[in-house]
Amino acid sequence: MSSRRHLSAAAAPLDDENLLPEILLRLPPQPSSLPRASLVCKRWRSLASDPGFLRRFRIHHRRNPPLLGCFVQELHGISFLPALEAPNRVPPGRLSLEAAHLCRFRLLNCRHGFVLIYDGTRHQFLVWDPITGDQHHLAIPAPFDKAAGILINGAVLRAVGDIHHFRSLALIRMPDFAYEAHIMVIRADGGGLGFLFVADYTIQLWKRKISCNGVASWWLEKTIELDKLLSLNPKKGSIMVLGFAEENNMVFLRTFIGLFALQLQSLQFKKLSKTESISHCHPFESVYTADVGGEHGRSELLNNA
Repeated sequence: MSSRRHLSAAAAPLDDENLLPEILLRLPPQPSSLPRASLVCKRWRSLASDPGFLRRFRIHHRRNPPLLGCFVQELHGISFLPALEAPNRVPPGRLSLEAAHLCRFRLLNCRHGFVLIYDGTRHQFLVWDPITGDQHHLAIPAPFDKAAGILINGAVLRAVGDIHHFRSLALIRMPDFAYEAHIMVIRADGGGLGFLFVADYTIQLWKRKISCNGVASWWLEKTIELDKLLSLNPKKGSIMVLGFAEENNMVFLRTFIGLFALQLQSLQFKKLSKTESISHCHPFESVYTADVGGEHGRSELLNNA
């Protein structure tokens, strides 16, 4: 009898209405996860398309978002280049920005699911969430609002909860030879401050370490020979670092044969574009949950090639 009571008590939670949301919440954050789950039954479809659940899903995976692709600045304006394969490939039109004066927009930064754009027509900043479509216009801070000839730039960050962050600035000396190369500050493997630079078709990854005596120094962690990895001919052109995806540890490289995304740990790479006219590239890491409940949006995502 005690055995039957044990089985009954163990089976009871399976009937709990709160259990299914917790299970679906832990699906991988790939774009096809929730559309696939919504095909199981009406109950799953209703939950997978519920705005409250979708918000929880995005928050749950905020620290491990997939790299959906990148936004690039071209002569005609801003466009989106997908980085994933089907069925996770998000069609470019799904992350498009509708604006009559798109050619006057200048792409500044992508981070934490937001895109920061300078609107040259209105002389304002535009903070855009491509997943939800929300747009917020912000005034240019003084004294830049009326200054002429100043190059406007910026970055966007998402606040974490209600925690107050206090930050200070410090001067960190780089190795002398690093000033002669194209440098990008990155988060080093395992955490901490790092940087990479490209020179002579070679990427070097450096990490800042603190000794037990409190002395800081730079250590070379990895060297990547791009001409051998990507089969490039150094005589035909140079390489430029255009962007870095923090959560996925990927660097975006512009070469004379197109735009490449390179994973710095596995050294797997993918060619995203054949054009070399891209001047700015900003990786977009986010959890895509749009149109999960819609028949058209779901089928477009699962069947796109």
